[in-house]
This record gives sequence, structure tokens and C-alpha cells, in this order.
Amino acid sequence: MEAPQAAETPVPQLPAALNGILDAPGDKDSFRVTVKKSQRYRVRVYSSTLGSPLDVALSIRKADEPTAEVTADDADPLLTDRDIHGPNFRSRGGLPDIFDPSVIWEPKSDGDYLIELRDTNGYGLPTGVYRIEIETPPDAVFALLRSAAFDWAETGRYTALAVPQGSRWTFNLSLPTSQGTQFKGDMEVVAKGLPAGVTLASTCIPAGVSLWPMQLIAGQESKPGGAVITLEVQSTDKAKTIQSASVQWMPFINHSGGDAWRAVKTDRFIMAVTDAAPFAIELQPPAIPLVRGGELAIPVKLIRRAGFTEPIEFKCDFSPGGVSLPPAETIPGDRSEALLHISAAPNAPLGSVPICLTASTLRETNAYLGTGEIRVSSQIIHVQVAEPYLTLTSEPASVRRSGSADFRWSVSPKNPFQGEAEVKLLGLPKGVAVREPLPRITATAKEVIFRVEASDEALLGPVSGLECEVILHAAGQEIRQRTGKGILRIDPKL
Repeated sequence: MEAPQAAETPVPQLPAALNGILDAPGDKDSFRVTVKKSQRYRVRVYSSTLGSPLDVALSIRKADEPTAEVTADDADPLLTDRDIHGPNFRSRGGLPDIFDPSVIWEPKSDGDYLIELRDTNGYGLPTGVYRIEIETPPDAVFALLRSAAFDWAETGRYTALAVPQGSRWTFNLSLPTSQGTQFKGDMEVVAKGLPAGVTLASTCIPAGVSLWPMQLIAGQESKPGGAVITLEVQSTDKAKTIQSASVQWMPFINHSGGDAWRAVKTDRFIMAVTDAAPFAIELQPPAIPLVRGGELAIPVKLIRRAGFTEPIEFKCDFSPGGVSLPPAETIPGDRSEALLHISAAPNAPLGSVPICLTASTLRETNAYLGTGEIRVSSQIIHVQVAEPYLTLTSEPASVRRSGSADFRWSVSPKNPFQGEAEVKLLGLPKGVAVREPLPRITATAKEVIFRVEASDEALLGPVSGLECEVILHAAGQEIRQRTGKGILRIDPKL
């Protein structure tokens, strides 16, 4: 507690909680602490958060120096600085926490420091209470379900964990960290309170990931009904301990176009096993990798219960970094197969990525509401993102109007492949074409040559952004890969 009559209140040791009242106009409270340069602290203020009328500003300075090392006021805080994750609606949910600072402090030298608190407007009154908690920043990773809240509707469509009996339900779990957390290892999620027959398919979550797909599976032996569950994030390295908690915020919007009037935070989730769905969906794991700059077609199979002929929409709700996914597609009522086309950027991270489909009956209401729809998931498969089979490069080339010329590209092999690959030249302007047949190359080719022809309609000048599409076959699948950047100049005819 502050010493009301003293200029400074000594703090014998850290961690500590400093408590006091700014009870008169112009009041400023100071606490003296002794620290080491190598130490690291989280300094978090509670004032407006507690209902106090103060609008506080925090400063930390060396006891014998006038300039502060750390300053923070109500212009600085973020909700995430106070371990509030989830509210992303306007006005930051109207939460009073945003007026209280929270900072990570690393002293620049050993010795005594003054931690000082004042009101930014110079106010002070008997109810002007505050509390400052100083501790080593804990390593904490939260299990956050984000609510889909919009001006026209509040809904938990993506977080209402409703698993049809004998089916799967996939949701994206956010993994925000506490302020100052230094943990960077691989993680796993443990579910507690699941009803009998329900399991959580939780693969290893790579270090540094902030969003990951999780899947609840309700076996045939599960019974319809509700449950209250929690999700806990743990380190896969049992020698490392991290703190964790389940978090979900539900905003309540009072009118169309308005801000959230209130927001309710929960530390557990509601789930239910529902009646069995009349359909299921499966993905066929590919036998080949998805190469950088390439495209892969993954077979999709819809399993219909006898007599069920409704059209089904499917899409991917989780998008791995560097992998592009198509928009929602519909399988007509008289079909049960489709293809999921995915592609990788030229700089997509190498390694395994999770892919999963969500399938649902079509609805007439807003897509985010989900009212009346039946929704299931495919299994989570893992696709390997690999180096391209080859890369192509070229020097600038030219062709004259009413003429033809060779456009040469050098081939650099990256991964071996069997047979021949067809190569197309993309991005040619009007009036310029490639003479057929198109060139074909093998894995040992050093060069590919296009014979280009230009008509009198071709615009004069350089054309940039040309690239090649390589089409090859492996494991019974057609693979398309784009590579190279070329320039072709169109010159006047002689």
C-alpha cells in the first residue's frame, strides 16, 4: 500500500502489487524499486478496469534521472496488451481496460527506479483507486474461439461446436499469446469435458502459428446432447510449461450499424452432439506434393444416405500460408464427386500443410447465420509443399511484325519427373502467337524454344510479364506449374 504522507513508497522486493488512491487534484504517487539490468517485467495498471474515474498515466525512471525510460497512458494500450483477445468490433467493445496501460519493462541498468502514477487531467478524488501489478511476464498461450459478429447479426456459426453423430466438425482455433510471452515451441491442444464418444483430432501445431484447424469427431456410439468443455494449449516439450485458458467473447450489438453495447467473456465453450447427418464428405490424400508455383487437384467424394439428393456446398475454412484455395463450390443433387483445386505461391513455405473441407446443405438465410443448415467436415489431410519440378528463365527477345523468331528459355531442374512435360507460353499480347506444336521437354532438358509469330496487328514495343506453364503427369494426376518471367519486344517489320 502507498505511504500517503511520504514522497516515495519503498517496495522491498518484486514481484509485487502496488495499491493506492490519487485522492486530490494534482496528486502523483511514486514507488521505489530495486532491479537488475538483466531482469524483465510486465507492469500492468488497473484503474479504469476496476471502475475508477481516473485516466492514469504511468512512467518509470531511474531514481536519480529526470527522464523516464518508460511512459504509457490511455493513448497507448491495446486490448491484446491486456490479454484481451477476440473483441475486434468498433470502439474496442467499449471495454474500460483500454484506458489502463500495460507495458513490458526491461531496465537499462542496475539500481533504484521510481514507478510513478498520475491522472492525465490532474484529477484526484477519494474514489480514484489504482493497482499496479509487477511480475515476470508469464509464458501463456490462449485457446480462443472467435465469434463472427456483424452489424446486422450476432452469430456463433463458426464457433458453435455442433457435431453430427458419426461425423466431424472442424473449427479454426486462434492461439494468441500473453503480453511479453517468449515461448516459441511446438504446441498441442487438450480438450477437457468432452462427452463420451467424442474426441479431438489435434495434430502438432508448429511454433509461431496463430491459427490452426481443430476437429471434433463424434463416433457412432456418441449420444445427442450438450456439454461444457475447455481447451488447453500445452507445449509438446514436456520440459516446458505454459499457461493457458479458454477464451470467447460474444458482443451484443444494439442496432444496425452500431457498436457493441456490451460484450460477455466466457472461459469455457458449449458443444453438442446433434442428430446424424444424411451425408458425409471425404478427401483423397494426394500421392504427390503441391509444388511452388503449381496447382494440385484433390478428389472430393460425397457419401449420401439412401434417398438424400440435395445439393451440397463445400469449401475450405482454413487457408494455409502461401496456399490459395477456391471459393465455395456446389455438388449437384445427382452427383457425388468433385475436385478441389489448390495452388501454391512461388514463395510458399515448404513443408506439410493441413487441408480440410466443410460441407453443408444450402440455405436461404444469410450464410453467416447458418440457421437450419446441416454441416459436416472431411478428415484433415496433410499436403506437402515442395520445390518446383523445374524453373525457366529467359533473356529478353524480339520479333518483327509479319515475322517469326525463336524465344529461348533455359531449364533448371529441381525435382525429377517421368516422361515428357508440355510447356505453354502465357501472357502474349494480341497479334502474337506461338507456332504449334507446343514444345515438350524431359527432366534432363536444358532449353525450351518457342517459335513466336507476330502479325501486323501486334502493338509495337516491349511486353513484360510473360511466363511459362509446365504441364506434366505424376501418380495419375495432371500437375500444372507456372514459372519464369520473360520480356518480348515487338519491332516494326522490315
